Amino acid sequence: MQHIGSYSDMMKDELRLKILRTLGQDKESRKRKLKCSFCGKSATEVQHMLSGPSVYICNECVTKCNQILDDQH
Repeated sequence: MQHIGSYSDMMKDELRLKILRTLGQDKESRKRKLKCSFCGKSATEVQHMLSGPSVYICNECVTKCNQILDDQH
């Protein structure tokens, strides 16, 4: 006969693993959905994604913006 405490602990461990798996999947899913507001690339296609109020910009667009500003001087 199995002790109730052991069963409860086992259920908690299984639940904890399911939550961690779900969080990992959700993080990847959010990363795929996150897109640069300027070029439309997803966060998985670029090295870095910066966020502002309701907008995102990737490292590639930041580089392009810096080049444009440098060319104007």
